Amino acid sequence: MKSISIFFKPTQKTITLKKIFIQYMTRSMTFFNYNVLVLLSFLSLLFLLFILVLLFQPQKQNQDQEPTAASRNACIKNQDNVTMCQSENAYISEKEKLLDSKNELLERETIKSVITPQVSAKLMKQHNIFRPSMMYGTFCNNIYTTYYDFTECSYNNNIFEHVNKEDIKRVRIRHYYFDPNSFFEIKYKKHKIRVQIDCDFNILDQEKLDPNYKQLVVTMLRKIKSGEMKELFYNEYKRFSFIYKNDPSIRMTIDTNIKIKYMNLEQTLDFNILEVKYPVDIPEKRIHQYFDEIDADIEFTDFSKVDYTIHNMIVPEKYKARLENVNW
Repeated sequence: MKSISIFFKPTQKTITLKKIFIQYMTRSMTFFNYNVLVLLSFLSLLFLLFILVLLFQPQKQNQDQEPTAASRNACIKNQDNVTMCQSENAYISEKEKLLDSKNELLERETIKSVITPQVSAKLMKQHNIFRPSMMYGTFCNNIYTTYYDFTECSYNNNIFEHVNKEDIKRVRIRHYYFDPNSFFEIKYKKHKIRVQIDCDFNILDQEKLDPNYKQLVVTMLRKIKSGEMKELFYNEYKRFSFIYKNDPSIRMTIDTNIKIKYMNLEQTLDFNILEVKYPVDIPEKRIHQYFDEIDADIEFTDFSKVDYTIHNMIVPEKYKARLENVNW
């Protein structure tokens, strides 16, 4: 049996059709791939825009809303006016322990004076009398304090009543630039409760808090979180710390660059505040004698940053708001 092989010789027409088919398929694949890339790019762009909207939308909402006590982060710190202070003639101070007044190692009295920046500069140079007190490698620190009140401020015979429920004088949260910790404080007329808190207003090291005050502190922090206790005003200042050369238990601080913020009002004081803290067993007269060694105009008097803010910023603003609501 013979095998027959048939060979087809391609014609010119066959070759031409083949080329046309190949070119068509090539163009089709190229067009298909191009469309896919365009579609994927468009979808990627939409996804990116969606992510950006999610990221920036909360920030926009926060800008439109008034800040609340719970929304303010307890650890936010202003970056202004921060300088590390150093001194060769200095005492090294140990970090304060977080104890209530009943367990404090030393009870002190405080006297204050309103002084000019020139007097402040003069006092800071008296290293033969007061030497810098070093902590965290510096004897200066920026202090940031937010004060809280319960509800709307009340008036009684033109006297502003703050948070004087029972004998509570001040309720505040304070933190320091060179200190990583934040503190919640309740100041009474004769003593102070101070506890360390985190950025979410939660108590740290609860075992260091007197059990007699624990429920009160927990309740007030909860009211701050819920907004029942509202921010009254905020201040910040730079504090220089010193110790008396012959008695380290006598401390001197000078607060400078004092800024106060209340609602839409802001004020920078043109004076400084001198505070001297000394043990209760030392008569005040002796403290005055120590300062007589310094040739400076220092007159001790009662002064409070809180009272100053109330009478110079809060009361006028509240009074103005009340007048605007009066139907004449």
